[in-house]
Amino acid sequence: MRTLERTVVATIAALGGAAGLAHFAHWAVLPAFALATLALAGTAWIVSFATGQVGEHLGPAATGLLQATLGNLPELFVVVFALRAGEQAVAQSAIVGSLFATALLVLGVVLIVGALRSPDGVMRFDPKVARDTSTLLLVCVFIIVIVGLSLSSGDAASHHVKTISAIAAGLLLTVYLAWVIPYVRRDTAARPAPRRRASPWAWRWRS
Repeated sequence: MRTLERTVVATIAALGGAAGLAHFAHWAVLPAFALATLALAGTAWIVSFATGQVGEHLGPAATGLLQATLGNLPELFVVVFALRAGEQAVAQSAIVGSLFATALLVLGVVLIVGALRSPDGVMRFDPKVARDTSTLLLVCVFIIVIVGLSLSSGDAASHHVKTISAIAAGLLLTVYLAWVIPYVRRDTAARPAPRRRASPWAWRWRS
């Protein structure tokens, strides 16, 4: 890492320590919240930076998988800590906010940046990947809607919402693994083998 990056990592670690001290020392709410927010944002940057460094040695599919999986760890920690503290509303808001931020903000920024970097101003996707991810999103939304309707209607299934949610989560993970493992393997197999560097004369002749 460069000197600037090491300095940023050290600063984020110091902010994390200060946030922990503010929590256990019962500081005022606003300073503790500000420190925790800065520490969380810094942790998210560290995760993104680390996955980017690892992704340089992997294919695009594996890199995207790392970013999508590990990039959400700070938000996952917020949900876990909120549930442990009994703040169910905070956990639900964090999950909904994460979904909206990923589906709208991040996707919108990616589309804009990708279109700007494209020679013809159009960002293109692999049709199969777009169809697969849309299907996975629809499956998630379908399960959430079914559970929500069951709870709002108060039918017999609503008394077993924890069991239904656990089974649905297991099925989602199974479907995700069944999709992502062949996806990563296909990308690894499609990567071209490294070739020896051609001489300048050969490059000029081909150009």
